[in-house]
Amino acid sequence: MGTRSGRRAGVLREARGALSLIAAMMLLLALPSAAVRADGHEIAITDNGFEPAEITVFVGEPVTWTNATSSEHSVFIAVGVLDSGPILPGKSFTNVFQTTGTLAYHDGSNPAVVGTIIVVAPSQVTNGSPSARPTASVVQSGGNGPALFLAVAVVGVIAVAAALAGLIGASRRPGR
Repeated sequence: MGTRSGRRAGVLREARGALSLIAAMMLLLALPSAAVRADGHEIAITDNGFEPAEITVFVGEPVTWTNATSSEHSVFIAVGVLDSGPILPGKSFTNVFQTTGTLAYHDGSNPAVVGTIIVVAPSQVTNGSPSARPTASVVQSGGNGPALFLAVAVVGVIAVAAALAGLIGASRRPGR
């Protein structure tokens, strides 16, 4: 009896160790995207233009334009690059920039109203703030940060379940 409970305690210690290791690995995998992402950036569409007219964001951060006027507006760069479509009064449009670059955009309703988004990679940070101007490139809307985090979490849960099943099965084998 004493040997069996000793084996069970050993199995439980191994299971806790495996769980701790898997949890630490999941945390390390999640940290790079969490460290880069902020809550987001807000730009107001006003009667005087975009406020602020220029912002700098990290790759993967959402930018939201909110129409604070009584008429319809839009955010436009070029077909296939960024086109919000109509943004009604009081409504918003959000885009996540996935590549670095300096992007001039304008209001589709009034091309004289312009703004600039500077998208930088985390490696372009100097003294805690993004550097001035990276090279331009195409922007892609959408983002896979939440999907990647979910995939890592699901794989982690499966790995934990498999480890526990293996440890429990090993403790029940005759002769152990």
